[in-house]
Amino acid sequence: MRRRESSFLRAGIDQSLLEAANANTSRIEAQLWTSTNAMVAQDPSGVPKQLLIQSLNDMINVNEKRRAALDNHVPEVVIHLLFVVAVGAMGFIAYGYGLTGRRRHGSTAIFALLIALVLTIIVDLDQPRTGVIRVGEESMLRLKADLAQKTP
Repeated sequence: MRRRESSFLRAGIDQSLLEAANANTSRIEAQLWTSTNAMVAQDPSGVPKQLLIQSLNDMINVNEKRRAALDNHVPEVVIHLLFVVAVGAMGFIAYGYGLTGRRRHGSTAIFALLIALVLTIIVDLDQPRTGVIRVGEESMLRLKADLAQKTP
């Protein structure tokens, strides 16, 4: 089965596609607010309507938090520091080789591999739209399908 993706997820790092997806999201949010305001104007005292307004606010807040999370990255200085620490650690291992005269290739290779793996995972997690580790949108897609089925 082919995995369905939202336009926001398909946009990847293409800025024009991201802006189009954000514009579409803003349009949908405006439509929801218009519908909700019209419904509340008919009978403002209904408790279920107040719950709808609260849920709509929560949905918009979650969307904004998701956008902000994608815009916030690990500072470049921290990434550079990680690489400097990794190079320094490997330098100390090489220095230890010179002092002792014994070589432990297995443990050194494992240590180097672990350092590379940690750095790769940190950089990959910092960019959830690209790379190996990706943040899925299955829950949002299920919600969209449920809403499409229930809409007359």
